[in-house]
Amino acid sequence: MKQSLSSALSDLDKTKTYALACSGGIDSMVLLDLLLKNAFQFCVIHCNFQLRVPVCNEEEMALKSFCEGYKIPYFSMRFDTNSESKKRKESIEMVARKLRYYFFNSIKEIWSYDFLLTAHHQNDSAETQLLRIIKGTSIDGLKGIAFKNKNIIRPLISFNKKEILDYAVLKKIKYFQDESNFENVYQRNKIRNQIIPIIEEINPNFLEAFEKLSFNAVLYQDVLNEITSSLVFDFEKNETIDLNSYKDKSYLSLIVYEILKKYKPTNDQILKLSKALFSTEKKQFFIDKHLFYVKNGILEREMVFQNVNFDIQVDDINKYFECFTIEQCTEINNFENGNIYIDFFTFKFPLKIKNVSFDQKVKPLGDSSFKSIAQILKNYKLSDIQKKNLLSIEDAQSKFIGILGLFQTELSRIKNNKGNFIVISPKQYPNK
Repeated sequence: MKQSLSSALSDLDKTKTYALACSGGIDSMVLLDLLLKNAFQFCVIHCNFQLRVPVCNEEEMALKSFCEGYKIPYFSMRFDTNSESKKRKESIEMVARKLRYYFFNSIKEIWSYDFLLTAHHQNDSAETQLLRIIKGTSIDGLKGIAFKNKNIIRPLISFNKKEILDYAVLKKIKYFQDESNFENVYQRNKIRNQIIPIIEEINPNFLEAFEKLSFNAVLYQDVLNEITSSLVFDFEKNETIDLNSYKDKSYLSLIVYEILKKYKPTNDQILKLSKALFSTEKKQFFIDKHLFYVKNGILEREMVFQNVNFDIQVDDINKYFECFTIEQCTEINNFENGNIYIDFFTFKFPLKIKNVSFDQKVKPLGDSSFKSIAQILKNYKLSDIQKKNLLSIEDAQSKFIGILGLFQTELSRIKNNKGNFIVISPKQYPNK
C-alpha cells in the first residue's frame, strides 16, 4: 500500500543538513512545509530568472519574507536568462537549468550543506521519460528521475501531482502559480499540456505504467553494467579492447555504446563504428574530442588525444574526418603536399576546426606577404561544393594554422624535423 505524503521524508537523516531548491510553486512549498513540520535543518535557495518581471520579483520577495518569518536561512540570485541564452546559443530551458544547478551547488558547497533537495515528483519523472523517448534515448534514459543522485535527493518523486495538490489544500499551504507553465512554448510544457492529456485518455493509470518502465529499466541497466563493467574497465585502463567475441552478436552496438558511453556518442556514431569494427582496413571515428580507431575487431582510443583536443565548430564532423587521417609522430622526413604538420608545443589547445572565412588574410607557407584565403584558393582547382566544404584549423588563441587538405601557413612552419608533431593527411575531400 502506498504511503501518504506526510511520510515523504521518512528516508531522510535528521542529523544531516539540507538545501531546498524552492521556486515558490506548489511542489517546493509543500516540501518546505514538510521540512518545517518535521524539524529538519535546512535552508531555502531561490533562483529568479527574470522571465516574468515584475511577478518574479514579487515572488522572490514574498518567499524571502516567509523564510524570515520562520527564521529559515534564505539565499536568492537573479539571472538575466534571456541574455545568457542568446550568448550561449542555447534554449532558455537549458540555460536556466545550468544556472539553477550552478547556483544551488555553490550554496551547498559554500555553506557545507550535506544534500540538495528538489521537489520533483512522479509526473516530472514521466515527462522526462517521454521527452527522452521522443528525442531518442538509451536504457539509462528510460529510468526517469531517481530518488537520489549523488548529493541530490528528491523526496517527492514517488508521489504524483494530485497527491501534492491534495496535501496543499488540506494544509492550506500558500504557493505561487507560474503562469508560464500553461504556455506551450517550452518543450516540457508541450509534453505536460498537450501530449500527456491524450495519454491519460488511453490509460488513466499511465503514471504507474511509466513507474514500471522506470523500475524495469533500472534492472536491465544493472544487468548490462554487470556484463560490460569489466570491458569498460579494461578499455579505460589500456585504451584498447578486443571485441571479436561479440562479432556475431545482435547486440554488438549495445556493447560498444556501453564502452563509449562516457564520451556521449550519438546513435549514428555507434552504428557506423560497430559496422566498421571488423573491417580489415583501419578506420577512425571522432567522438566528443576523442579519436577512436577500429580494425579487425579491435577498438582503440588514440592516447595522444588525452592532451590534444579540438573545438569543433561545424556540423557532422565525422563526414570530414572520414576523409583525413590524424597521426602523431616524433620525426618528419618528408613534407607532403596537402598535409598539415602541427608542432605540439607551438600552439595552444584546443585546436579549432571551423568553416573557412574567405576574407581572412594569412601568410601561406613560403610567402612573406599576407593574402586573403580567396586569393590563395585561385591556385587550386576546386569546385564550388569543394570550396563550401573547406575547413580551417586554428589554435585556441586564433593563430591560423591552415586549411585541411590544402595548405598551412608560414606561422606554422616546422623549424626542426624532430619533436612532437600531429600530422593531418587527406585521403579525399568530401564533395557533399
